[in-house]
Amino acid sequence: MKKFFRGIFSTALLASCLLPNPVFGADNLSNWQKQIPAYKEPKINVTKDGPVLLFSDSPEMVKKCGIMYRDTVNGKVRIFFHHVNDTDSNKRLAVVLRNRGIRPVEVKVGNRGISKPNINWLDAGKQAQIDYFSGSEENEFAIELGGKHEFLTNKKGVEFKPQEIITGIVDFQFNHPVEISFMMIPVGADFNAAVDAYDVLPPDNAKYVLRGTFKNADYHITFADVFDSGRKDIWGITLADNKKSPYATGVDATTGKQVVNYGNYGVVYDLSYKTKGSGETIFRFNPWGGTFAGACLLQTEDKTTRINIPSDRLYFGDKMPKESMIFGRVKGKSAGKIFFSPPGASNLPIRIFMDPENK
Repeated sequence: MKKFFRGIFSTALLASCLLPNPVFGADNLSNWQKQIPAYKEPKINVTKDGPVLLFSDSPEMVKKCGIMYRDTVNGKVRIFFHHVNDTDSNKRLAVVLRNRGIRPVEVKVGNRGISKPNINWLDAGKQAQIDYFSGSEENEFAIELGGKHEFLTNKKGVEFKPQEIITGIVDFQFNHPVEISFMMIPVGADFNAAVDAYDVLPPDNAKYVLRGTFKNADYHITFADVFDSGRKDIWGITLADNKKSPYATGVDATTGKQVVNYGNYGVVYDLSYKTKGSGETIFRFNPWGGTFAGACLLQTEDKTTRINIPSDRLYFGDKMPKESMIFGRVKGKSAGKIFFSPPGASNLPIRIFMDPENK
């Protein structure tokens, strides 16, 4: 079956190999010896479209069985979930799709990354991002009238031990409305019955409710100018800081209240760049907010490559804000895109730099 990329990935021909990029400390190149050097923030244009996002991360520490989040959606949909079994026994995490309409629903599954149960939150978040940005085989199925489908295993959910986390990001397309429920249930429970047996759980924190439904989860960023590799200026852009890059706002469908996606988890950014000049342009990733473990895509004119962030160990950024990672290079006149999405458990914001070749 063919590789399946929807929405913003439709132009990407994904390479499975990794760029041979080590993590560089701030002293790797002469203009990064002591700290992040002075940089310019270029003018950008931002547009938003794409799928509806269902974000389920509260309660993050799930202390009893129940429904963490639920809403009914249609069309292009992305889900992002991040939950820990905070009980004293094994439980199952289930993502249940239910057809409440009068016609069968056709479900198309696009890119997806779902971690295995893991005691290491950073490792789980990074693995989900790696799998999501690696592309997925096309998958389609139908849900009959009144039918229910457990998505994670096609049976009854994923069993996980106390203090293990499961995190995931998945793209769907539905031709009719589907109710999606994120649930923690007993190991022996029938998810078909559990959908109606359990109540919605309260969030971890009433002030910061990390769940909700958010429209237009693809953010397209275009630089107003062309980067000149022949000059000395470094460009830097900040993502997911809620100032230069605002957090998404939406609605908690279980309460009807307005909510904020603190971190923009589940949002996929694509940055369109153009370069000119005879020199080389170096792309750097800087975990400005602290410890970070994830992945991204770099699309150039001849290929698209997934890069692990960082590529030589699980995480970096604990020496914030000095650490940076070179994740790509282009020469002369070029154009392409960078795709990024905040991974679960990592710190934000992040910065992406375009650095002229140091001759």
